[in-house]
Amino acid sequence: MLNPYISLTEAELLDQRADTLAELKRIRGGIQLTASGIGGKSFSYARERLDALREDLQLTLTALQAKNPTKYGGIVRETFADFSGTTSYPVG
Repeated sequence: MLNPYISLTEAELLDQRADTLAELKRIRGGIQLTASGIGGKSFSYARERLDALREDLQLTLTALQAKNPTKYGGIVRETFADFSGTTSYPVG
């Protein structure tokens, strides 16, 4: 999947990250307005699902890492374990 946010500027990505984190904070607080009626008029809205927000945050962070890997860390594709510095003790 191509990252749709890769073409945004660093400032736009930082704003998007702040907005996504603020929305996650609101969801964690449990305050959600889904429907209301005032003066004979009604409206409703729903917040993004938690999974969608987490995915947006991950895509935003990946785009930031691609823009400036020294500031936001490089993109890690695979990891390796290195046990060469450990001491092995005989068992028994």
